[in-house]
Amino acid sequence: MTVSTVQPDHPRARGCPVCVVDDEPGVRELLCTLCESAGLCAEAYDSAESFLSAYRCEPIRARCLVLDFCLPGMTGLELLKELNAQGVRLPVLLMSGRAESATVVQGLKLGIVDFFPKPFEVEALLGRILELAERKPEYRSSFQPLYHD
Repeated sequence: MTVSTVQPDHPRARGCPVCVVDDEPGVRELLCTLCESAGLCAEAYDSAESFLSAYRCEPIRARCLVLDFCLPGMTGLELLKELNAQGVRLPVLLMSGRAESATVVQGLKLGIVDFFPKPFEVEALLGRILELAERKPEYRSSFQPLYHD
């Protein structure tokens, strides 16, 4: 696998992370390692709830969200619905090892930008993450806290 790298002073290497939400530790570790090897910051969460909790009182400043469909508790699509309800707009890549076409269609209606079946092609997924990391900030998060006290 060839991974493009980013110099430390490149805008893509600073600030906003790629957020990975997956209940499989190996997948989280792989995706974070891939992102970091390409010069991106990465944060990993084992559930939708842990992701929401991390951003409960601070703005989401993510380049993109790599989201598993099948999560314990709240599903990936339920998380996406919650983010939409809170006005958070950021590119979302949905992954699943057992999603049916209806799930993918529902995800597209909720705003995912792409779907990757598991097991995924590593280079293709990383390439898509890098592409999304280059998008203009307007398409990323609304930079508002998820919950207002």
